[in-house]
Amino acid sequence: MKIGMIGSGFAAQTLGEKLVELWHDVVLGTRDQKKLDEKKNLTGTLGEWLIKVKHNAKVATFQQAAAHGEILISATNGQASVEALRQAMADKVGSKVLIDTANELDFSKGMPPALLATQDRCVAENIHQAFPI
Repeated sequence: MKIGMIGSGFAAQTLGEKLVELWHDVVLGTRDQKKLDEKKNLTGTLGEWLIKVKHNAKVATFQQAAAHGEILISATNGQASVEALRQAMADKVGSKVLIDTANELDFSKGMPPALLATQDRCVAENIHQAFPI
């Protein structure tokens, strides 16, 4: 199955690696695909990830990943999810399933981070409001 991953950090790389192992066609979307050698927060570089998956996946822009996937996975920092999906032009890719794995996390007091989600605030609701059906 063709999967477009919106995000390129720890969650995206981990999910993407497993999906490649399961023989899915994965395109991992990032803001700047030229920055393959830049370390991604809690994980390695995208260049290292491509080597890890034996180049059986691609790194592209958010928009290219969204266009590629039959299924889209939002694996960004929850505070950046809506903007990343806007950059991906997710509202222009037709009716595709979107799996949201994001959580808004507050790292201001170090590790472990605190959750910013409340009864009245969550990433899924923010996405739904930004991209109504």
